[in-house]
Amino acid sequence: MSPSPIGTQSKAVTLALGVLAILLVVFIIIYPDDAFQSSLGGLKLWWNYVFPALLPFLVVTQLMTGLGVVQAVGVLLDPFMRLFFRIPGIGGWALAAGLTAGYPAGAELTASLRKEGRLSVAEAERLLAISHLCSPVVLITVIGIGFLHSAKAGLVLAGIHYLSAILMGIWFRLTAPKEPAGEAAKARKPLRSSDRQGLLTRSLAALREARSRDGRAFGKMLGDAVSSANQTLMIVGGFMILFAVLTRMALLLLPAPLKGLSLFVPGLLEPHLGAYAITQSALPLPLLLGLLGAAAAWSGLSLHAQVRSFSLPAGIRYGSFLYARTVHAVLAFGLTLALWKPLAGWLADPKAAFLPFSGGEWSTASGEPVSGWALLLKGGGPLVWFTGLIALLGGASLVIFLTRGLARVFNARRI
Repeated sequence: MSPSPIGTQSKAVTLALGVLAILLVVFIIIYPDDAFQSSLGGLKLWWNYVFPALLPFLVVTQLMTGLGVVQAVGVLLDPFMRLFFRIPGIGGWALAAGLTAGYPAGAELTASLRKEGRLSVAEAERLLAISHLCSPVVLITVIGIGFLHSAKAGLVLAGIHYLSAILMGIWFRLTAPKEPAGEAAKARKPLRSSDRQGLLTRSLAALREARSRDGRAFGKMLGDAVSSANQTLMIVGGFMILFAVLTRMALLLLPAPLKGLSLFVPGLLEPHLGAYAITQSALPLPLLLGLLGAAAAWSGLSLHAQVRSFSLPAGIRYGSFLYARTVHAVLAFGLTLALWKPLAGWLADPKAAFLPFSGGEWSTASGEPVSGWALLLKGGGPLVWFTGLIALLGGASLVIFLTRGLARVFNARRI
């Protein structure tokens, strides 16, 4: 009996990863100073910017999930999801999680919905494509305020990131082959009676159901939220430190003719390191913002590995996810350049160049030290912006729902 292709592929991947791990250990031994300095740089970047900016937001996100707010928002997005992406309304939960917690929360929920039989494979692949989103706090606070010293630049990055994701989702809806009749319905569990109620009624019902199912007291929920947020950030920090070392080793081994590609290596591997590396360059501002948008859309191989760990057991192909990330990155880069003229005056050149870390504090080109923890004092902007985005999407869903309802009433009267 011949071995299965999946088993053979898994063995090949395991062997390749084992060889890479051995090579990494060898290079760390050969270049100990480079490994230490790159590890320290990744740690400082995480501690000064990513940790203080994301901790409060992740705690609030966990509280929103426990209180049922995320589930309620997901129900509100039902008409929007069906009309623009041809995805069942239950997918709005994964999209809301991606908008709040950032990646890979959307991938985790998408895989869970697929395992529960609420989505077909094609629907799960489309949902994974649009729910794998960068957190607004990373785009606005970490990259915008922290790296570029401009909340406006962060708002532009966030707007382009989410607009390009919507356009990508619409493109996938229009180009995806239609599933055989009844296959999608067969793959999903039948709708409950509550799923046929009004939009706002279903949203409130989802909030109450999620809160009842959670059942924790608020004090317990708050403690769990802080613990979970810290655990998530520790994982992010570990990935950043590991991939900072990997990036440095890759740059050391890069052939001389390819040294010009050194700017793209960090973004290829890890989004936070990639964003910081891009802000160190002397590129023109439109090209710099375009590359930042592409790096956030691509999300780095570190996130790809995490997504694959969720999607593979659920039967979701990694190839479709890889294609989606490529399309998203191209759209984000292209939209930034296409919309640059109307944005240029509003931005008023926000770029503030950073000097590389040399063992002390991070500093700007003027030599002034930058306190990453001060970003907490400027964190209100992303919350207001995110609330507005959710309100806009929810309003669009409500308009779609009411329009369809009026159309049904009008057609019934004509009959």
